[in-house]
Amino acid sequence: MIKHQRLRLQLFPCCLLILGLLQAEISAFGQGLPERFIYADSVSTTGGQFNVNYPPENLINNGFTTAADIIDTSVSYISSGQNYATASGTLSGFNLVFDFASEAEIDGMHVWNYQFRNGDNGSTSPNAGLKDCTLSFFSGTGGSGTQIGEPIDLSLAAAIWGTENPAQTIAFPTTVTGVRSVVMRVNSNHGSGSFSGLNELAFNGSVDRPGIDTFMADVPFAQMPETPTLSWSVSGNVTSLEISPDIGNVLYLTEGGSGSIAVAPIGEQTYTLTLNDTITSSVSVIGLPPREKLHIYLLIGQSNMQGAGAPYDPSLDAPDPRVLKFGSRNGLESVWVKGGHPLTALTTSSSGAIGMGVEFGKTLLAAQSDPEIVIGLINHAIGSSAIQWWAPGVIDNKQVNPLTGLNYYLYDEAVQRVTAATQYGILKGVLWHQGEYNSNNNTNPDPDPEGYAARLQTLVTNLRESFSNPSLPFICGKFVPASWVDEGGTTVFFTGLPNRAIVEAALEDLPNQLSNTFCVDNVGLRGRPDQKIHFDAHSQRLLGQRYAAAILDLQSDPYRLWLGGFLSPAELANPQLASAEADLDRDGLLNYLEFAFLTDPTRSEEINPLSFQLADIPDEGLFPTLVYRQRFDKDAPNYQVNVSNDLLNWRSNLDEPVTVEFAPSVDNQDGTFRVSVRSLAPVDQSAPGLFLQLRIEPR
Repeated sequence: MIKHQRLRLQLFPCCLLILGLLQAEISAFGQGLPERFIYADSVSTTGGQFNVNYPPENLINNGFTTAADIIDTSVSYISSGQNYATASGTLSGFNLVFDFASEAEIDGMHVWNYQFRNGDNGSTSPNAGLKDCTLSFFSGTGGSGTQIGEPIDLSLAAAIWGTENPAQTIAFPTTVTGVRSVVMRVNSNHGSGSFSGLNELAFNGSVDRPGIDTFMADVPFAQMPETPTLSWSVSGNVTSLEISPDIGNVLYLTEGGSGSIAVAPIGEQTYTLTLNDTITSSVSVIGLPPREKLHIYLLIGQSNMQGAGAPYDPSLDAPDPRVLKFGSRNGLESVWVKGGHPLTALTTSSSGAIGMGVEFGKTLLAAQSDPEIVIGLINHAIGSSAIQWWAPGVIDNKQVNPLTGLNYYLYDEAVQRVTAATQYGILKGVLWHQGEYNSNNNTNPDPDPEGYAARLQTLVTNLRESFSNPSLPFICGKFVPASWVDEGGTTVFFTGLPNRAIVEAALEDLPNQLSNTFCVDNVGLRGRPDQKIHFDAHSQRLLGQRYAAAILDLQSDPYRLWLGGFLSPAELANPQLASAEADLDRDGLLNYLEFAFLTDPTRSEEINPLSFQLADIPDEGLFPTLVYRQRFDKDAPNYQVNVSNDLLNWRSNLDEPVTVEFAPSVDNQDGTFRVSVRSLAPVDQSAPGLFLQLRIEPR
């Protein structure tokens, strides 16, 4: 027979004596019980029910942290129907079951009993909460498993109406360990009506709850072949541990509560650690592909490039994990982060608006078949900037960097940021949208629309010289149209740019003056209703698509793109000059070979990009060797070394092994590598000759 133990705690209706008597009872039963306040993880009932307005978890989630926390029965939220557990007409004979997610050690209980309040007569209400009950402890949830120790009979005091009620704290005769559930059998309630329930219940003890203590990445971004490492520490009873996406179970990697794993994301990736199917923690990390697969674009100009389009659409304008930005507005100008709006690092004024950059990056990605290609954007645009300020050594005399308090040197700082970014990737183009300042009647500086064309061409030339890339694509675009039809069918006129015709003519004429440039049209675009000078969000997305289409068109013919760095548009249109078989500098290297070696087709090279040597390998002999410049980027042609004994019949490794790399490739730091390839067979003086040939052809 199980022996029951009975504890009784009684409150008296005299408010002045309540705290003294309650404390005496607590002291008597608790013997100075050290408070270790814990909630159960869930609660349920068998035979009773919870009020429809208060689900079961509300019985244990008021957020109390100590038995001294109070429920004030004089306030109206303790009103009819707002109890947390009720039998709905059942006086007794049902259970409340408190479950723990992990084993608990319990030595007491804290109870805030229910008190019905109905206007001023709450003190006379018969429905005043739980009275007698029996507690039983089990090793499994829901009252399953083995019963632990002996049941305990309790008699709870009624809550006092119209005052502040701290918890009734009951100390158990012994500490109960290994508890996964506590079953409270309701035996009676205060008053003559149906059981009216409890407001809050917590236990005194400790529980080894499972939890994620830390989950982090060792670096914010890493570039292949380097990889970020995710590490974690967990505690408590851990039955399952997974990382998503793609990784899965990592419990087997966890020892002593800690573990780690290397990951290789492409672009921005958020990893989520899930413990026991319910507890989660997430961390985001950037994975950069090899340098040649990170395609970087510089975005410069005024506010329409900075990003002033509205309204923002969280679906259409959501970032893509493989579109990154170099820096943000938070002083992170040299860190790769997710490429969401706003892109600019120079100002906070574009917050909540969009530019063309994200859509530009998404459009480029959609045209890529390589899943490792990542688009990196550097937005260095700032509103109200004059083209005069976009020159080396020139200060923006109006706008101040909020981080430094100093005026911007827009051109110089853009070059600095690109230089920092290109240690990770390749600059593939410049996007420019500017000219509204120079089309207006501004002062300081004077808009000088007549000088815009010369300044624009100088800007392109300066950028190509600064980045040592004469073929660098440069895309510009026209302004918000002078008129458009809004969504309601009304024609809207924009007359705010008096010198528009002069400046837009300079933009439109740029491709006639400099190769590898393009001017995006504004047909079908429109301005914002409230800011006509700024494109709306729909038009910004279209601009991004059009700028991307222009870049893709230039990149579609790598040979012509390269040659455009040395020939004017008129010369590029001349087939005698632009032919792959032409030899512009008459140095014996055809244009296509100059393209393959990345040499200047307009002047003879001081260093021969191709040479023949005899490699002397001790005890093996002399081996014919070719040393040449080779590109390894995606636009590079195919390079193949052939071997012949008679200059008529040529063999390559595609037929049988005939050559081998003689030495490791050496990076020339100009987009090419120095490659050395020798024949497998040494020179045999008694045999026919041994000749090497370098064959270069398009992919």
